[in-house]
Amino acid sequence: MHHLILLTHADLGEALLHTAQEIFGQIERVRALSSSNRNPHEILRDLESIHDSLAGDDGLVIAVDLKGGNTWNVACRLAHERERVYVISGVNLAMVLSFLMKGESLSLDELVRTLKEDGSRSLVVYEKS
Repeated sequence: MHHLILLTHADLGEALLHTAQEIFGQIERVRALSSSNRNPHEILRDLESIHDSLAGDDGLVIAVDLKGGNTWNVACRLAHERERVYVISGVNLAMVLSFLMKGESLSLDELVRTLKEDGSRSLVVYEKS
């Protein structure tokens, strides 16, 4: 079973998780972790703890809100040090819902590609005609 961590600034991850729960009900495979008021070492320690608690599962996807910041850098460090950990930036509700709908039926590699595609596909500009 794959797991998803929403590692974001402020309460964005919690808001995405709460919204997904409004649609899907109780969710076991997704956790939210905020970087607010925490240094990179504290964030990494919590990510490592979560990862270790999932030992034996198929894999972990860490979705961050912004590439290049602490969330991205810390998540990439964990992915570099641990097997079967992927990091994707630009998390949005479409990604979370895609994970919930498709996460059990896809391999970890396919899932990460699908999350990127589904998250990107949801970015649309209304064109006035």
